[in-house]
Amino acid sequence: MKLSTYQEILQLQDTCNARASNDNNWAALNRNWGRAIRQEGAEAVESTPWKWWKGVGYTPINWDNIQVELVDIFHFIVSIYIQRGLTASDLKLHLEDGFNSYSRGERIPDSEIESLVQCMEGITFHSFLSTPFCIEKMTNKLGLSWSLLGLSLETLYTSYMCKNVLNIFRYDNGYRANTYKKEWKFEGEKVEDNVVAFQLLERLKVSSPTLDMMGVKLQAALHQAYEPTRKASAAATKRKTNKAL
Repeated sequence: MKLSTYQEILQLQDTCNARASNDNNWAALNRNWGRAIRQEGAEAVESTPWKWWKGVGYTPINWDNIQVELVDIFHFIVSIYIQRGLTASDLKLHLEDGFNSYSRGERIPDSEIESLVQCMEGITFHSFLSTPFCIEKMTNKLGLSWSLLGLSLETLYTSYMCKNVLNIFRYDNGYRANTYKKEWKFEGEKVEDNVVAFQLLERLKVSSPTLDMMGVKLQAALHQAYEPTRKASAAATKRKTNKAL
């Protein structure tokens, strides 16, 4: 990817973190990004059939969720880069070194899932320390993990942009006040907002000639898709209020 894309990612993350902390000087708050990375890493590993005592194939590999969890990890890694004063050039070098170390250009077969699990565990292993070495190795492992999924760096960017737009949408709709609903009524089913956002993204790729336009359209699509959930939540709150009177 171009260096300008990495610069944009840093800018987007800075804005998102300011919203999350309600503080433009969020970097001074010294958030525990490593812990956040480890939690997301555990969720990614949980999407694989790693529990050998349950037998082979006790659960299918959830490739889609692994992708989502890695994108979440990427948000936290980028936050470390900003907090530590690292540059877009550093991020590009470290991520692409890891990504380019796997050359098949396609997703690993299910039989090789252990290699991805170990790679993701490498991310969490290096997340305990924010030394330059650990930051570089953690980012290398993220790039390699993404490559093992058979996905492009451009897809990492669009996925990052999608989750960034969703995060801002959450803050605009009561996430910090604990009134936001992560489970939506979407096309007749109850679906987590991550899934909705990525489904909408796939649909918008066809009609959006630029990424900027895709981001704007995704914001509008999320508002429209969330409306039934928002109305149902408001009605439930009103019923509870009336019952208490």
